[in-house]
Amino acid sequence: MLLSCFPEKYATSFARTRGAGFTLLEVVVALAILGMALGTLLEIFSGGITGADLTSRYAQAATLAESRLAAVGSEIPLQEGETTGDLGDAYRWAISIKPFQEAPKAEQPGNMHALMRVQLFEVVARVTWSDSGKQREIVLATLQLGAKS
Repeated sequence: MLLSCFPEKYATSFARTRGAGFTLLEVVVALAILGMALGTLLEIFSGGITGADLTSRYAQAATLAESRLAAVGSEIPLQEGETTGDLGDAYRWAISIKPFQEAPKAEQPGNMHALMRVQLFEVVARVTWSDSGKQREIVLATLQLGAKS
């Protein structure tokens, strides 16, 4: 009988309005989850930016090492020894040149190298820099043919 006092449309409307809102606890939990998700995303993006910066520094160091290797024989004489230098933006480089010694082969005569007027030199370019307190380094090596000294 009590139900007959209220029309059916008011009963469903009352039930919908009561269940349509969120409680304070639900809102707090949702904000906590959102905060954790945003924190994780921020950490991922900052890690990506740091990785990209480190990759850029390695690429710059590799380019510098390649240019120093290319300078051997023109700017840097092809003779045994070490040459060093640095750039203003914290990169230091060193070129090490020494005669290349390969293991003699059994079928090769021992005095064959004495007859040659040229010899192989091992050229090693080393570029170092400091990044966030860590010492970083890249090393490139090649062989170059030069006059026997």
